[in-house]
Amino acid sequence: MSSRIHPQARTTLKIREEFKDSGLSSREAARVFNVTRAIAQKWLGRDDVQDRSHRAHTLHTTLSALQETIVLALRHLQRRTEASSAARAAMPAEFGWHGQAYQRTDQ
Repeated sequence: MSSRIHPQARTTLKIREEFKDSGLSSREAARVFNVTRAIAQKWLGRDDVQDRSHRAHTLHTTLSALQETIVLALRHLQRRTEASSAARAAMPAEFGWHGQAYQRTDQ
């Protein structure tokens, strides 16, 4: 799986590997790699150098059956709205909202 690196990322996988292999203290690593001491401690203390998920490990709320039905219906409606908006944006200017050509009535 490939991922794009943020343009301002200071800790790429390669740099994290260098952190681990450097043998420097967190203070020295922070100075050498131009990151904060907390970031240096974080990467020096990890077993691996891979990014971790930002998703919560545990969900502390649950939905009732009614709430779940409402959420799913809203998601479905939102997707339909986004799809129809995209279709309208791609439609030529001489066509209206319903795909019908505008006709002049003053002639």
